[in-house]
Amino acid sequence: MLDECGARERRLRSPPSRVGVYFVLALGLFRHLGAGLVWGKLGAGLVAWVPQPSEKALRDLRRRVGVAPLRRLFDVLAGPLGQPSTPGVRYRR
Repeated sequence: MLDECGARERRLRSPPSRVGVYFVLALGLFRHLGAGLVWGKLGAGLVAWVPQPSEKALRDLRRRVGVAPLRRLFDVLAGPLGQPSTPGVRYRR
């Protein structure tokens, strides 16, 4: 998906763009927290220790990822949950 949107990093970076997508999704889940605390929550579930990037590095990561991969992810995953045969799902016919 990152390749399709042109958001893949061009050189080896820490953190990579794929982690940036998870980070941006986590920012949406934890809107009341700052970027540094959200990064800490992402790293808390990992076995290995993950270094804490600076606020500038996290800001650059969000900018590098951009909107296109997240829009593409939404387009792939979004859709109706109920089927036409599910009672109470549809309005009128």
